Amino acid sequence: MSLTEEAYSRRMWENYPQLRNVLQKPLGESIGYTSASDNIFDYVNRLITIQAMAQEHAEEIKRQLGNQPINRKLKDELIILSSELDSISDMFQSYAQNIRKII
Repeated sequence: MSLTEEAYSRRMWENYPQLRNVLQKPLGESIGYTSASDNIFDYVNRLITIQAMAQEHAEEIKRQLGNQPINRKLKDELIILSSELDSISDMFQSYAQNIRKII
């Protein structure tokens, strides 16, 4: 069951009522929602989903890494995923630092 727009909004802002009052203007293009383009939320959601699936299938992945024909491509993809997760971690660290600068 999915949340109504109002319920989603209440959940999103429940811990930040004062910030909500300040931030009730339209989102910037880079993080806004459009049906045709990708945005940071879609990107992060995809990476987290893939990471969770990889964790659930860790033993099978380890077995496949021993299979020489598949090994290199699979390992390369895992390295890319790890690098992208590091990048979003850095991005969130930067966001946190930006908020601390406001305080």
